[in-house]
Amino acid sequence: MDIFATRTPANGWACFQSIRFTRNMALSRSRTRRGLIGCQSLNNMGSILTKVICSDVPRPGGHYEQAILHGKTLYVSGQLGVTKDTQNPEKVSVTEQVQFALGNIERIANTVGVGRAAVAKTTVYITDIALWEEANKAYAAFFGNHKPARSILPCNELHWGAKIEIEAIVAL
Repeated sequence: MDIFATRTPANGWACFQSIRFTRNMALSRSRTRRGLIGCQSLNNMGSILTKVICSDVPRPGGHYEQAILHGKTLYVSGQLGVTKDTQNPEKVSVTEQVQFALGNIERIANTVGVGRAAVAKTTVYITDIALWEEANKAYAAFFGNHKPARSILPCNELHWGAKIEIEAIVAL
């Protein structure tokens, strides 16, 4: 089940069942095919922070949200190329890890009514720059003609033995 929840300093969490997020960013009381639950509230300055949780994607393992919607921008937290349940993550190819991470980003974006073409920027963390050619091919295959802005950051190690982690900014 997908969930929208908004936190504000002034009044905490307010929740409404069966709320659907529509393209024009309004919340309406109706059921969608995916059975959404929504929560919304405003803080004193009129700014809305909405957490977006997609049930088709692994839950966060730490103190963060899968994604936060602010205005017409969706900030998607880093998606690993493997999960904590992946057996022998070192045997999962970089191509499969890129596909898995980008697929999770797309599913989260679908939760708010957009797809991969709305991805404006990604940041790719990679444990070995020697893996970049394979990662880049898988990335290009996923996006096709769409070329979001991108940063690539080599890093020593990722959680659960992943070789790839990708975070994204999505425009609505």
